[in-house]
Amino acid sequence: MKKLVKRINDKILDFIKNYSFFNIKYLKLITLIAVVIVVSFVVFIGMITHKRIVETVKEDFNEQQLILARHGSSQIESLINMIKREIQLLSLSPLCSIF
Repeated sequence: MKKLVKRINDKILDFIKNYSFFNIKYLKLITLIAVVIVVSFVVFIGMITHKRIVETVKEDFNEQQLILARHGSSQIESLINMIKREIQLLSLSPLCSIF
């Protein structure tokens, strides 16, 4: 009976040594797989984030250019209106009637 228990204990210990999670071969393999999965996930998230950032920058740039164009057009319009008023005032001047 003692020999049977000893043999069973030996077989269990051999099994634990060969197929244990802490066996260095399996630990290296599991670590490698985990690292590959994590790196793949990080790269995937980075690509999605990069795409969103590029879209946001393009939208902001277009909006800024539109604001600058509107401001420039309003400045030009104001200048033209001022020149029209100056011409109208000059046309009312008595010196203009001589020419």
